[in-house]
Amino acid sequence: VSSVALALLGSATAHAQILNPLRSGWVNQGGSSSGIPANHNYLVGNYSLQEHRNFFVFDLTGINSVITSASLELYNPSAAVNSGNGYGGDATETYDLTSTTSAPGALLGNFSVPTATAAFATLGTGSLFASVTTGAASNGTTLVLNFNAAGLAYLNANLGQQVAFGGRVSSLSGTSDQHFFAFSDPTGGNPLIQTPPVNLVLQQGAALTPEMPAGVQAIPVLLAVGGMALYQRKKRALQN
Repeated sequence: VSSVALALLGSATAHAQILNPLRSGWVNQGGSSSGIPANHNYLVGNYSLQEHRNFFVFDLTGINSVITSASLELYNPSAAVNSGNGYGGDATETYDLTSTTSAPGALLGNFSVPTATAAFATLGTGSLFASVTTGAASNGTTLVLNFNAAGLAYLNANLGQQVAFGGRVSSLSGTSDQHFFAFSDPTGGNPLIQTPPVNLVLQQGAALTPEMPAGVQAIPVLLAVGGMALYQRKKRALQN
């Protein structure tokens, strides 16, 4: 297949979309939480003798295309430009993003101690969607978590609906500070020094609509490839 046909294939089927969360936040093992929904701080790990786990809720309403790849972009603050360093801990720590059995709607409102404690148990403990291992060099950078096959399957099973992910630091040892994303404030509602937004970056294929069943989405690709093959045959015939 020629490069022209591949270019036509890509333009016919792929496009990208960036979503910001309805809410990001944290709960800890003691039943405390990031507080009012306006506070989108997504601290995770051991901080002040408490383990914190974070969560993200996104709305996929209007997304009707197969998601072929996805990544979650999370800024990790730096004391040089923000209120403090996002990372603290050993030489490296590992952050896992997973499924959660907490319903998206349950993570959008205010938490009581019982609801925060219940949510805590479900965050970062489900099917692994993405993971990153890094250290202090991540302060002031954006960590990109690329979704695996399980994460993509979850997104595609919930097109048009709200989705939620949970995260935890899976490398914790003891109770000393070992954390990511301290001082994060993507909405400026804490209030702290506002940090860059949380992004869910989706790469999508052709839209699936009632007028275009799943099998039909391949037609533009077949036309592009078939048309190029016909052109090549005619070109060779003229040269002979």
